Amino acid sequence: MNEFLLNGGAYVGNTKVSKPFAALKADTSVLKINLGLLGQLFFNADDIVQIEYASSIAGSGIKIIHNVSSYPKKVMFTANMPYNDIIENIKATGFFNKTANNQVQYYQVKKMQGQGRIPFKTAALIVFLAGWNIPLFAGFIKEGVGRAANYSLVSLLFVFL
Repeated sequence: MNEFLLNGGAYVGNTKVSKPFAALKADTSVLKINLGLLGQLFFNADDIVQIEYASSIAGSGIKIIHNVSSYPKKVMFTANMPYNDIIENIKATGFFNKTANNQVQYYQVKKMQGQGRIPFKTAALIVFLAGWNIPLFAGFIKEGVGRAANYSLVSLLFVFL
């Protein structure tokens, strides 16, 4: 199976995922944008109206004009690859060849799109918030207000990990 994988950054609605924490993956049946902890976007060839050139402060890339009502209108992927090369690599996978698409995969993508906007990974979000706040609360309870800041380094370390 021919597939294309590219790491980069993404803008989805008002959410930004910095380079290299987003990934674009295309094969014959689905184009997927992985946003790390924030979830994933799935597109069938019929869902994409047009792919345009896009540029931002983070660099240049592609803007996906789509007709998936549960996704934000603004879907942009930036990478260190020219716009034309990204489009050509996606075309080379056979993604836009409508006769090659698998019907089972098509309906699975539709089902994932129907689950709502960006499917947030709630377990990851809870672990992140707990790991960030528990050291601060422990320091406040154990040492009081004045010395709770000593525990903030543990919280910041967790955030960066």
